[in-house]
Amino acid sequence: MFELLDNEEERKGALQECGSSQAEAALGTLLASVGELFAEAGSDLTAEQQRFSEIEARFVESRFHLAVLGQFKRGKSTFLNALLGENLLPSSVVPLTSVPTFISWAPHRTIRVFYADGRVEEFTAADGLEAGGILSHYVTEKKNPLNRLAVTSVEVGYPSPLLHNGVVLIDTPGIGSTFDHNTEATVKFIPQCDAAFFLFSVDPPVTHVELEFLKSVKARVVRLFFIMNKIDYLDSSEQAEAVLFLGKVLQEQFGTGADVPIFNVSSRQGLEARLTQNAGLWQNSGMANVEDHLVNFLVEQKNHTLNLALAKKAHDVVNDARMRLQLQQKALTLPLEHLEKRLEVFRQKLREAEQKKIAFKDLLVGDQKRTIGFIDEQSGVLFKSYNQQLCSEVDRLLDGSKNLGTVEKEARRYIGEVVPRVFNRELEKTALSMDEHVNEIINSYRQQLLDLVEIVRRTAADIFEISYVRSIGQDILELKHEPFWVTDGWRVNWSPLPELWFESLLPSKLRMQRLRRRLIEDIDAIISHNVGNLRWATVCNITDSFYAFGLELDEQMQRAIESTGGAITAAHIKRTAQSTGIEPEIERIAALIEALDQARSDLSAFEAALSYQGHLPDAH
Repeated sequence: MFELLDNEEERKGALQECGSSQAEAALGTLLASVGELFAEAGSDLTAEQQRFSEIEARFVESRFHLAVLGQFKRGKSTFLNALLGENLLPSSVVPLTSVPTFISWAPHRTIRVFYADGRVEEFTAADGLEAGGILSHYVTEKKNPLNRLAVTSVEVGYPSPLLHNGVVLIDTPGIGSTFDHNTEATVKFIPQCDAAFFLFSVDPPVTHVELEFLKSVKARVVRLFFIMNKIDYLDSSEQAEAVLFLGKVLQEQFGTGADVPIFNVSSRQGLEARLTQNAGLWQNSGMANVEDHLVNFLVEQKNHTLNLALAKKAHDVVNDARMRLQLQQKALTLPLEHLEKRLEVFRQKLREAEQKKIAFKDLLVGDQKRTIGFIDEQSGVLFKSYNQQLCSEVDRLLDGSKNLGTVEKEARRYIGEVVPRVFNRELEKTALSMDEHVNEIINSYRQQLLDLVEIVRRTAADIFEISYVRSIGQDILELKHEPFWVTDGWRVNWSPLPELWFESLLPSKLRMQRLRRRLIEDIDAIISHNVGNLRWATVCNITDSFYAFGLELDEQMQRAIESTGGAITAAHIKRTAQSTGIEPEIERIAALIEALDQARSDLSAFEAALSYQGHLPDAH
């Protein structure tokens, strides 16, 4: 029905009147026709054909990708575990690598690990505990540091009702970006996502890094669900204030928030409720509301959202394919002399772009060094601040004690309790601040990177006088390492005589002074150790992020050059090898372009119609 209507408004009107099954049939017909075009184009559109094949496969399987996104330590894995009802995924307490985990329905717990070299390993697990143990070997920093195993992704099969009918949940690393130079394939899951849970938490409710990442996510996914996690940290009035603040920020930044629900949850309590089968705690955790909303969405709007997402992704591929063919067409129709002159101009522009890229990377190196200097300064401030805090408390304990036999135990017990609290909460905030500082620097380069890459595409379009469509931007970079805190770094006394026995012979005032000095030395050591770990993790983040950013620039530039210069060069080779008889080839490409134009028009109408349906009252 849809494909036979010539007028775009008629096609749009027809889709607005049809049901979801008819819309699905219409999209199926559209995708099939575009797939035939790519097959007909053959080697001219190999890269685009591979991308489109994935879209077709997802449509046939009705595979709906629902990601869980959020900054590190927002509780993404715990949130997913609560939804699934089992401690299946390693939680964020254990630092995760950049490997995404895809969870789909299966009658039994199964795990498939995919490697960069094409290998696949398969496991089965009797319960969630065993499955989590297997997963930890591949998706945690402790067992797979810096993803040295070169794992590209992990697929988990799990018997959850939420995963019926093609739903795939995706557990992701902390946001910022998921670029990893060891496993480039892991970055592809964000463009593949159709909808996402975006997790915030109350500590703090929203950061600059999250807002920047959210801008990128909104350009890629059709539907977002906002989650405010860790509400058990706050009382009811503080919860309301945090949600009000988040809603205001979302409204100001994106024009949304007031009309989109923000779910207050405690993933930790939700998981505990599922594990203990405590229905009351499940309700109080807020997870029951999320589950109900998700189930209703999957029943009523999942197919609609998937169809719209796949149509948009198909449209992007068609645009890229059309530009490549237009370049070939123009190169084949120009007189050979004119073609070679324009090709030389294009190559000169590429050399200029390469020089800009070198200068760009030099600036990156300078900012990386300055950022590490900033981290060193902050580490010194942290050491002094927390050293003073603990030393003051030790002095208080010593001044108020008359029993030297128990005061050291009391002081060590206090420090042993306060260090985890200080370094797991206060330093976590500091790490988040440093994270934002680094991401702000990298994000300041992000648009410059995209503009530099687009110079190649726009230059080709301008020189060969074809229409130009800007490509989709890339994701922000992520900081992946997390610090490991040390709470038991007490020095060992190598004196042949027991220290306390020797001190017992000294006057009490001198004994107190020696005890204070010993405790202060231990405090210096433990704080130095923890701040050093924080500095190490942050410097690793900086180094990896800047390095990965530079690699991504190289890769994007290379892709842009191949998609434009490759098409022009291929046409030039044909022209020099075959001076006559190229008219059939020109006609073939012209027919493909015309067919792609029709496909673009059809897809635009389809997207407009589905977007219209999505705003109808009964669609919600």
